Formats: sequence, structure tokens, C-alpha cells
Amino acid sequence: MDESLVVVMSKLKKYIKNTTGCSISMEALGVINNKVLQLCEDAARRAQADRRKIIKPSDIGIL
Repeated sequence: MDESLVVVMSKLKKYIKNTTGCSISMEALGVINNKVLQLCEDAARRAQADRRKIIKPSDIGIL
């Protein structure tokens, strides 16, 4: 899996703080980022298997 940063850390940290009152560690942010990357890769594979270049909500395994 690519280790690119796709999650905006400052926005996620602010969201977590504002909605739960909790803080989030850098390690947890990395795990969340990797999950987002994996979701995108899996969805792209599903779209490609259906011979599409557009990822649809149905391609995202959690929906």
C-alpha cells in the first residue's frame, strides 16, 4: 500500500476534538490514513472488475 498522506490531519484532529472531546495520536492518524487508502484501492478494483473507471458508492465495501 502506498504511504501517501490523503487525510488532512489538522481537520481530522479538529473533528475528533469537537465531536468527542478526545485527542488523537499520530499513530492513530496513520492507521486511519492507511484505512482510507485501502478503501480506495479496494473500491477501484471493484470498479475495474466491472469494467468501469468511475468508483461508485456500491464499490466501497462498507456501504
